Amino acid sequence: MNRGVSAVVVTVIVVLSGCSGGLPGLDGGDGGTQTEPVEHVPADVDVVATVDAEVASDETTRDLLNTLFEESNEAPGDPANVDEAADEAQRQLNDNLSANLSLSEINGAAVFARTPDNPQTAEVDGQQYAGAVVSVDWDREDVVENFRESGSVEEFEHEGVTVYEVVNETAEEPLYAAEYESGLWAFSGNQTAVEDVIDVSQGNADTFDGDLREAFAQTREDAYVRYAATVSDRQRETLRQLARFYDEQAPVDLTPFGDVTAYSGAYYTEDSQVGVSTYLTATNESSAQRLNQTIGSLIRLGQGTVEPGSPEEAQLNALNTAQDGRTLEVRYEIDVETLQEFVRDETASLAGPAPAPAVAVTATPHTPRAD
Repeated sequence: MNRGVSAVVVTVIVVLSGCSGGLPGLDGGDGGTQTEPVEHVPADVDVVATVDAEVASDETTRDLLNTLFEESNEAPGDPANVDEAADEAQRQLNDNLSANLSLSEINGAAVFARTPDNPQTAEVDGQQYAGAVVSVDWDREDVVENFRESGSVEEFEHEGVTVYEVVNETAEEPLYAAEYESGLWAFSGNQTAVEDVIDVSQGNADTFDGDLREAFAQTREDAYVRYAATVSDRQRETLRQLARFYDEQAPVDLTPFGDVTAYSGAYYTEDSQVGVSTYLTATNESSAQRLNQTIGSLIRLGQGTVEPGSPEEAQLNALNTAQDGRTLEVRYEIDVETLQEFVRDETASLAGPAPAPAVAVTATPHTPRAD
């Protein structure tokens, strides 16, 4: 994984694990004048995601994560709760950033990338174009000193900002890092990505816009995690081909998925409710309407196959769709205790007795299409 992106993945893990403090200057923060990291994401990217560190103090999230860790803790050394996961994330951050820096001083982050779908834009000089903008309370001298202790460091300037090239013997590629504003760092394994962030921050280049910006803007501003991605022409054609291939077997019309041009989503909580909203942007309003019909049919089909009153039914009942122009929102909201019950139920069923050592061949009747 790209080292700059890997560091942000670690950051997200820790923030979700309850290891960071408040996030000044970001959505829902305590105010302040610092620019949101997402506003310095460069143009011409396909993917963007942000995390708000206020999730650290969200008890609903911690309750859910603790259940997930408890039920998935299978191998020796696996984290049993969010605190153990935070400890592991601290170790990973030290490895990925070639530094010994406190995760408790990370406030929030935005990660961005160009997908490999288009070789013309996904790489610059043979390197994956991906990076992160991180809001931290680290002292610059401490960061640089940690870099020097873990490897060789070269310095150069871009538009008056010092960029550090950190080479660690255990890493596959250098890490480029720059504190371009007080408390705002850009990280990437790609020098150009860091320089682009600097250019955006100084007004010399544009931030991301177009379909990606519109998709991101549709997500809840008060969500803890927000993301957006665009779908290329080639990806849409692949989806159309798959829909045609499975047309005879599918109980619903899958072709509307081939009309999705962008998608985005958000994770949030309200009191004891867990919420995940997914937004699908179609080529036009008619396509969005067909997509709504398809997803609605899939939900109804699922509801007809589960036992009434079961945890599975509760999951399906938590799903709702709403169309607005060419955008379709699929919203999932459920009480955290109900979701925890579902997680435990699924874990217990997976750990049930093994099937008898016999092979049965059955004929599956044709299911009428639910268009």
